[in-house]
Amino acid sequence: MSDPGIRSLGYFLFRYIVVVAKYNLTFGAFTLLMTDVVVTDNTHEGILIAPSGGASVTGVIRRATLSDDQSAGTIVDGGSTTGNVDMTIVDTAALGHGRLGAGFQATSASGAANTSVYFNNVTINEFSVGVLATNEAIVRMTRLGITRNTTGVNDSGLTSPGAVYTFGDNDIAGNVTADVSGALTPVSPM
Repeated sequence: MSDPGIRSLGYFLFRYIVVVAKYNLTFGAFTLLMTDVVVTDNTHEGILIAPSGGASVTGVIRRATLSDDQSAGTIVDGGSTTGNVDMTIVDTAALGHGRLGAGFQATSASGAANTSVYFNNVTINEFSVGVLATNEAIVRMTRLGITRNTTGVNDSGLTSPGAVYTFGDNDIAGNVTADVSGALTPVSPM
């Protein structure tokens, strides 16, 4: 099966992107590249990356704006696949305007550390949770601005070896209930 991916060279407005429903990622290895996109006003999540079966996804979301999506800005979910899901999200902003979901959510299959998300230069405001990590997902964060959410980062649902790693240069402050629920693991840049 060839790599269908989503590639954009210009500025596009997507009302709703569901990668798994559009391409039915159930086997094989896929590459997802999204650049210069605006995803707004959806009744569910803005971007859902959720392969199943044995499919693997590696991808980059770059210069995206996610705004007013009802349940989450972006969900990276490896919970239904035996493959790996590895995403990089860079130069992106998510604004929830008080939505109940997460700005970004990373989850893996229970008992499998198959999901990793790397964030670089991302701003997340006005969600219930800015970054939510569950099961054994691995999240790495550098240069994030997380403010005005109910909780900034929630990794209290993680089990080992899942972790949220920080390079120590994030601005996580001004969240209503807690800036961090759980524990961030500091790492040194190379």
